[in-house]
This record gives sequence, structure tokens and C-alpha cells, in this order.
Amino acid sequence: IFCPDCDPADVDAVTASAVDEPAGPLLEPIELTEESFGTVPRVYISTALDIVVGPDLQALMIERTPVDAVFTLDTGHAPYLTAADEIADILEQLETG
Repeated sequence: IFCPDCDPADVDAVTASAVDEPAGPLLEPIELTEESFGTVPRVYISTALDIVVGPDLQALMIERTPVDAVFTLDTGHAPYLTAADEIADILEQLETG
């Protein structure tokens, strides 16, 4: 589910490095202010084949936390494994503005 577009070696690497994540940070309310969080440039890399965080949920997250730009990759949840070059291209675009 996490990496449906990964090759078997990547699936093994992801499985071997997976650890439990604490739920506490997801449950803690936070306060975002325009003076702090509002000044941080934000972009979103949408993963069109993502099963973990599907496209509908990604769209909702983008809507609720507006971003300056959205890039879409035809990958699962782990584009850093399956589309590293494309991510690098996005970062270069952002750097050169």
C-alpha cells in the first residue's frame, strides 16, 4: 500500500526501515498564526497513485492549508524512491523561481 510502484528491493528497504510513529502529535491541537506560519512559502507535491493518502484527501489538505504551488507526480506515497529525479526537478524550479 505504501509503495505500490516500488520495485521489490525498495519495498524491502521501506519495510526494514519502518518504525511505529507516536499518535500524540496527531492529536495535539496547534495554533498557526499569520505572523509565523503565514510567512512560510508552501508547496505541495501531490502523489496521484497514493493509496495511503489518496488524491481526495490530498486535495482537502491543499484546500485547508493553501499553498503557493502544487506539483503532481504519478507515484505512490514514496516518490523519493520512485521519482527522485522528478522531485529534484521540482526543487530546482522552486530555487530558480
